Formats: sequence, C-alpha cells, structure tokens
Amino acid sequence: MRAAAFAPPVSVKSAGGSRGSRKDRGVKEPNTIGLLGAIFIGLASMIGAGVFVVFHSAFAVSQSGYFLALALAAVVASMNSWAVYGLARQIDRPGGVYSYAREYVNNGWSFLAGFAFVFGKIGSIAAIALAFNAYVAPAVGFIPGAVAIFLLTLVNIAGISRTALMSAILAILTGGYLIVFTIGGFTQPAYNSLGAASFTEPVSIPGLLGAAALFFFAFAGYARIATLGNEVRNPKRNIPLAIVLTLSLVIVLYFGLAFVILKFLGVSLMQQNTPVAITALLVFGNSSAMYLWAVPIAALACLGSMLALLAGVSRTSAVMAEDHELPRYFARRNRRGVPYRAELVIGAGAIALTAIGDLTWVIGFSSFSVLFYYSVGHLAVTRQPRELRVMPRWAAWFGMALCVALALFIPGPAVPVSMGILGVAFGLRWFKLRTAAKRAVANVKAIAFYGTLRPGQMNHHEVSNIHGSWSHGTVMGELLPQGWGHALGHPGLVLNGSGPIPVELLESGELAEHLDRLDEFEGPDYERVIAQVNTEAGVVPAWMYVVRLQPKKKRKYGGSAAVMFGVNEIFQPSAANATIILEEKREERVGLPSPEDKFKK
Repeated sequence: MRAAAFAPPVSVKSAGGSRGSRKDRGVKEPNTIGLLGAIFIGLASMIGAGVFVVFHSAFAVSQSGYFLALALAAVVASMNSWAVYGLARQIDRPGGVYSYAREYVNNGWSFLAGFAFVFGKIGSIAAIALAFNAYVAPAVGFIPGAVAIFLLTLVNIAGISRTALMSAILAILTGGYLIVFTIGGFTQPAYNSLGAASFTEPVSIPGLLGAAALFFFAFAGYARIATLGNEVRNPKRNIPLAIVLTLSLVIVLYFGLAFVILKFLGVSLMQQNTPVAITALLVFGNSSAMYLWAVPIAALACLGSMLALLAGVSRTSAVMAEDHELPRYFARRNRRGVPYRAELVIGAGAIALTAIGDLTWVIGFSSFSVLFYYSVGHLAVTRQPRELRVMPRWAAWFGMALCVALALFIPGPAVPVSMGILGVAFGLRWFKLRTAAKRAVANVKAIAFYGTLRPGQMNHHEVSNIHGSWSHGTVMGELLPQGWGHALGHPGLVLNGSGPIPVELLESGELAEHLDRLDEFEGPDYERVIAQVNTEAGVVPAWMYVVRLQPKKKRKYGGSAAVMFGVNEIFQPSAANATIILEEKREERVGLPSPEDKFKK
C-alpha cells in the first residue's frame, strides 16, 4: 500500500484535456471543411506511400493468406478508427491516443502510447523513404531517401505544411492514378496466371497475422478524419460518414490493386519491391503514360506522406514534452509555432533507420508501435463512462485483442527490439519519476489532517506545538469504516479519486522534526503518504495519514518501494477514471448507499 505515496491523485479533469467541447468553453472556431473535404483529407492520409510497396512485403510473408490478411488489416483499421472517433468526440487536445489515455487510463499508459506513436511514426517515415529509394533510385542505396527526409524537415521547420487543398490534390492524383491502374489491370490479359500463386497451401496463422500487420501499414492515416473535430461542418454527422465512406473506398481500391498486382506478377511478387511500376509496365507497356507516370506518382505520394508524418510526430513530441513526459528540449517552438527541435531529432532518427535498408523490417517496426498505440486507445474506450461511450466495451476489447495479435506476429526483429525500446523508455521514465518523488519527499513542508488531529478535535494537542500556518483544503478520496479512528467517529481515508474530502492543512518549516513521533502515534492502522491538497492558493503537496487496507508486512519484492512504484504506474487508474469506475459500481449496487454517505452528519 505504501506505493500510493508515489502516485498522488489529481483532479478529475486531466492536466491538459477536457471532456467539454471547444464550443462549451466559449472558443469559436471556423467550420471550413464539409463532408467532401473530410473525405479528401482521409484519402490523402491513407492512400500514400505504403500502397506502393506493402503488397510485396505481405505476400512474401503469407502467399496463401494474401487476401485474407488484407481483409483482416481492414477490419483492424476500421475498429481503430471507430475507437478514436469515440474518444476524439470528448477530448479535443492534440496528441491523439496519448491525450485520451491520459484522461481515461493513467499517465503510465499514456506515456507508453505516446512514445510508441513517436517511435512507430519515425519508423513509418524511414519505411516511406526506403519506398522512395526503391522507385526513384534503387541502385543508390538509402541516400535519396535520407536527403528527402532532411529537405522535408527543413520545409516543416519553415512552417509549410499540407492543407486541405493540397490533400485534395494529392488524393486526386494518387487515387486517380491507382483507379485507372486497377481498371486497366482488370481489362487486360495477364502474362502470369493468378493460379501460379500458392493458394492451395494451408493458411498459417502466424503468417496470416504477420502479413495483416504489414498490410496495416498501408491503412495508416485513417484516424486523421476522426480527429478533425470542429474543423468539419456538422461533425456528428459528417465525421462518421466520412470515415465509413473513406474506408470503404480505400478497402475496395486496395483489394482491386491486390488482385491486379498478383494477377500480373504471380509468385514473382515476392521479389518485386516496386510492384506498381512493374505491373504498370506489364499492363500498359513501356511507352505508355501510365508506366511513365508510375515513378513520379509514387515519389509524390512518398514525399507527401513524409511531410505530413514529420509534422504530426513532432507536434505529439512537443505535447509530451509540455507534459514533462519527454525532455523539455522538444517543446521549444520557433516564431511560426513549429517545434523545430523535435523536427530535427525525429528527422535524424528516421534517417538512421533508413540505413537498415530492409523495407519489410522497417515496416514491421512501424506497425508494431502503431498497433500498440491503438491497443491503448481501445483500453481508453473501455474506461469511458457509459453515457459518453460511442464504441461498445466488448468491441473495444475485441479491437484491442486484434491489435495485440497482429503486433506479436510481425516478422523480423521488430517485436523483441520494439518491446525492448519501450521497456527501456518506461524504465528511464520510472527512474526520473522515482528521483523526483524522492526530491518531493525531502521538500514536503505541509501535512493535512481529516480526523482527530484537526483543530478542535480530541487529539489536536499532538500537533498544536508545531509552529506554522493553518488553512482549509480538499483531497480526492473516499472515507471507509477502517482504522482506529473509525470507533471514534472518524472513518479512514483512501486516496482513490472518488470525491473531495475536506482537510485542514498545516504548513511548517519544522515539520520534519515531528514526523517520527506522529508515525508512532498513528500506529500500524495508517501509513503516511504524499497527497495533492487543493487550496484557495493552489495545489499543495502534503503528507497525509491514510488507512492501511492490508496488514503491514515485508513485501515479497524485497521491500522495494521502487518496484511497487513501477507496478503502480501501469495499473493505477487516473483520478478521472477512478471516479468513473466507482460511479458505475455504485449504480450496480441498487438501493445501497455509498460508503461516505454512512458518515455524513
């Protein structure tokens, strides 16, 4: 129980998030995008570089499960988009799942989701750069893609980004080309029989899941529509409709492309890392406009995707830095509002990943982290209150299970390496918070009382000789019939975020001299922890004696509060989520009063 000392409760609303809409907060924002504009943004976000290379990578992993894997990836993308839409309706803070998890789960999972997103999207940028290399200059190595990343980073730092108009242009060019490509492939006879591919072999479950995870890379960008919010006119109608229409169009197009490419390339698809260009050559001939435009269209799609990703990842990194989850170095912005330091570091990381050279492996790194990111998004949905939940809880658990299943069967070293990187990142965060907690313990100069030690109560004489100033405050917790004070009419307190409990706060510079004596006075029924006390002057960290719900004994972790602190960071719900859980449990106890109701006088 002493681990609670290192997880002080916060207010019901998260530090940066809010469940209210911007309109509710009196902020007027222009609605400039209609249904068609939202669809164009979704198409431009999804139909990017991935579609030009992913068929080769997925087919190499599972020939017999080729089409089934594409269908499974489409289902996962649809479930993830559903989850993000339900979360984005309630929280409009930048950061996506990172911000949603901070509100509905806890800061530990929020950090893991945000870090996975940043790392995964760096992998996406590197994978797209390798795709750019494959189409533009396959014999030169990773240099062209690295140069493209460097130049696009400078473009983003200068404040130039993709707009709705640019999104529409990219969607029309790329989507239009691929539609004509697909129709032409359906109408032309194939040089290789579709049956040349090995569809008679039984489908391997690991291969199917691994191929689906790679196909998932081509669906990246589907959540962009869900996060548009008030940028769309009539968002409650247009955003869900745009999501459904965009996903439907993309899924139909991808299945058409998958069929045409396999129809003409057959088993040689395993060796062709530029399948669209090779298929265009076979379908239309080497002097046709479709073949001549294959490389420019692929290059344009790659550059547009990298430009958008660089902007999105740097801004998520800046939000995390503002929350002290990443070094403050990343939060620094230039006069155009661009987090330029984050842009530079992310660009450098993407360039380093391109040196790996294996496109399938780099796509795997990206897919693992992004699937993990969305699995945390589904977890956040399960913690939403019933009245705010758009996605049913069972569907969120199912979506989370699908994300985890795909992530664990990604081919190559992506799974162990990515899990190791996430583990190291979480460990560094734990060390930082643990160190900060130790410093906080040394700097606490206040103590809060809610029972017999308050002014005017029977045991106040135990603290009346401590010189300092008294004030009123509240903590987020719940009163339970526990501890020796309960027999005297003062129930014990647990800090679980349930509701405000009034306390009396004593601030004193000589407090440390009296803590051992107070520990002995309170006895084994209570333990001293740090709480955040809300006062008129602001939030004050203070010692409190909370009821010990388990007997004091030696921990099986070797007495290490540090281990318990790490476990607490994973499983401790946020204050807002604790309130939701307790409220729902009380609704199930029909006719029974809540614990604190018993002690109201």
